[in-house]
Amino acid sequence: MQDNAPCHKATEILEFLAENHVPVMAWPPQSPDLNPIENLWTEFKALFHKRFLKLFNHPSKSTEARYRYSEVLQEVWYSQGIELVEALIQSMPRRCTAVIEAKGGWTKY
Repeated sequence: MQDNAPCHKATEILEFLAENHVPVMAWPPQSPDLNPIENLWTEFKALFHKRFLKLFNHPSKSTEARYRYSEVLQEVWYSQGIELVEALIQSMPRRCTAVIEAKGGWTKY
């Protein structure tokens, strides 16, 4: 499924999907994004930056910083990841209900 965003409607993408018989769900443009991965990435990035800045006090491209990126990413994921994923999965019925009630319009999600 794709959300009908312009970047997903490029001619090459549409041709690839058609040639490979990939069904595309009808999806109105500007509709709410119910994919919980969006929330996961937002939270994950915020936690990563908070943790990383505690270690380095500023963004850095140094060799040491690049080495630590991997460690900090894994640390954040394993310390917070699964709980957040489970919470987002549990929120799906509320998200879907909100979108249905809003008839596809804006929701707090």
